Amino acid sequence: MHRLPASARFPGTESRGARLCPDGAVRGGARGFTLVECLAALIILAIGLFGVFSIFVAGVATHKKGMDQTTAGTLGQKILAELEANLDDDYLKGLAALASKRNPGGSSSYKRRIELKGLTDPAAPDLYAYDLLLQPLDPRTREAYAVTLRVVWREGGEEQGAVFETIVLRKLER
Repeated sequence: MHRLPASARFPGTESRGARLCPDGAVRGGARGFTLVECLAALIILAIGLFGVFSIFVAGVATHKKGMDQTTAGTLGQKILAELEANLDDDYLKGLAALASKRNPGGSSSYKRRIELKGLTDPAAPDLYAYDLLLQPLDPRTREAYAVTLRVVWREGGEEQGAVFETIVLRKLER
């Protein structure tokens, strides 16, 4: 036996969500959500959460990179200020001795590498190092030097760095 749909047998009930019960009675629309509506809501929620968490992960990575660059900038300023305050004949003789040990052929430029551990946290394994290269602008007088400072650190197995360049005048003896 073929039954007609409830909307055909009971006109005016199709817009209210009326349902035909097994006993043949028509009851008003039940309040609630269907399984499809719940699944659609969960899918929309999952897409939204994925977007939020991906932005969060990118923000954390950017924050770490910014912190490393800020630390490198602070170190660069500190090292260049110390160099400017201490650049006298004794300092240059020490650099020349160090350079002659590493490069017996002799050069008018001096390079040195120093490693700095535990800057942000004494227990942390963070490691910053810097390369300092001094080149006299005039090799005869050696009063002004072009300074190239490269602060380096390791991130994700790769060496990252920030480079600072300036000109520093040697302190003259009084």
